[in-house]
Amino acid sequence: MSEETTKAPELTEEQAEEQARTKMYAYLQKNFGSTAPNAEKVAEWKQRYRRVRLLPLSDDEVYFVRAIKRSEYKAILKSSQASGSDDVETFLRERIVSACTLWPVMDAAQFDDGFAGTIDDLYQVIMDASNFVSQEALFTVVREL
Repeated sequence: MSEETTKAPELTEEQAEEQARTKMYAYLQKNFGSTAPNAEKVAEWKQRYRRVRLLPLSDDEVYFVRAIKRSEYKAILKSSQASGSDDVETFLRERIVSACTLWPVMDAAQFDDGFAGTIDDLYQVIMDASNFVSQEALFTVVREL
């Protein structure tokens, strides 16, 4: 007599992604409470902004960001040039991160008390989502026809 083993059915890629999203939302609710985004909120953001990214930097530091539109970028760039700031690059990065971080809200305390690399990491994710990619990465996807 052969012994039959019961195997868990293989999940499709779509099912596995949905399962991962469900676990992520449960984790957010458990660790950050009712203010944490849920599936409905993220769907609303995606409807409004199209591209939404999740950046978990640690167990207690999770961010949702969106891409920046060209008109917003130009306005922030113009204001950074007119700001008279000694460090235009830092001014630009902070304004973009402030405008494009959906959750948690980036306020002065977040900028002052957060870890040194957080703003740069958020900025890089936002810029990547907005199609600002390195020249090397860009040329890996370009095809001559």
